Amino acid sequence: MESPPTYSGYKDIEYNILEDDLDMRDILKYEIQRIKDDETNEVILYCIDRKIADGQDLVLVNMAKTLKCVVNTYNGNGIISIFKTVSKADKFENQLKKAKVSYKRDSKTFTMRSLAIRKFYTMCKAIGEKCVVTIGKDLIARGISYVGEDEIHPLTATTIIYKPGMTMHAVGICQTIGRVTGCAMPELKRRVYAPDDVIKTYRVYNENQEKYINKILKESVKTTKEIIKGMLFEKLQRGIDRSKLDLKMKMKPTQVPTESNNLDITRMQEHINNWWNSDSIIGKILKKVYDSKVGMSEQELKDFITDCGSENASHMYVHLTRDTKEYRLVFERTDGITKVRRIARDYILSL
Repeated sequence: MESPPTYSGYKDIEYNILEDDLDMRDILKYEIQRIKDDETNEVILYCIDRKIADGQDLVLVNMAKTLKCVVNTYNGNGIISIFKTVSKADKFENQLKKAKVSYKRDSKTFTMRSLAIRKFYTMCKAIGEKCVVTIGKDLIARGISYVGEDEIHPLTATTIIYKPGMTMHAVGICQTIGRVTGCAMPELKRRVYAPDDVIKTYRVYNENQEKYINKILKESVKTTKEIIKGMLFEKLQRGIDRSKLDLKMKMKPTQVPTESNNLDITRMQEHINNWWNSDSIIGKILKKVYDSKVGMSEQELKDFITDCGSENASHMYVHLTRDTKEYRLVFERTDGITKVRRIARDYILSL
């Protein structure tokens, strides 16, 4: 079955590599401001590798203090939300009363054990909230739609910040990131912030699924097991699914250097497409370093990163210049001077 033309899938996502936990707060602030500036109705999913008992509520309280929007948790205890002002909290309480929803209130904090997340978003939009940050773990990995009930411009999950534990498998990663795909509000760009191996696992898993589905369409007589047995899939960086299922697929061997180089060029081009003319911190850095004919010294670059609004310029500088990081595909450092790589400059000139 073909996807509808309004469907936003894995090929439509803007992928951003999450290098460090310290970047998450900066990313949240940037995305919230973007949503407010664009006057769209968007939900940011903050999917963390913490169970309820391990401190989701603490993350909620800390975020609510610094972020300029509604923040809520969504887990087995229901929904806990914190509003920025008492006035907004009063308006939200009126929505709950009107819908006859059971709740507990403590100043600007609400606890609702039986309220559906789609209804929560609908109520937030009704009181004028255009941006919501939802914190969760297990429920975000399940087949739940993070979209409000409004027929016109519903609050829609478009952005996910995701850093799963190392044991998370490809199926779980696909289910989680899939919460920002779908047919709702197709005009809104989908964005994923996650570690490099998570992004690669998600993309390769989807590519393998496409090959598998195409094979089924061509050989509908065969069983699923026979089809999988006869195929050679792209290698995943993580396990396919839960280890107890003992799923086995034939994977291609590790790519030879020439193929790896081609992959690096593709990734370099993807980064530039995402960053060039972007108002993000990395977009501004790319433009500044590109415009500098002789490159930038460590102190010059750190000062500029600070001016761009980063709360930790030293960490950002390390990510830009370390050979093991993804930014190395675009930037290079020689004798303490950071420049845009020649191949990256040539690509920018071609745009």
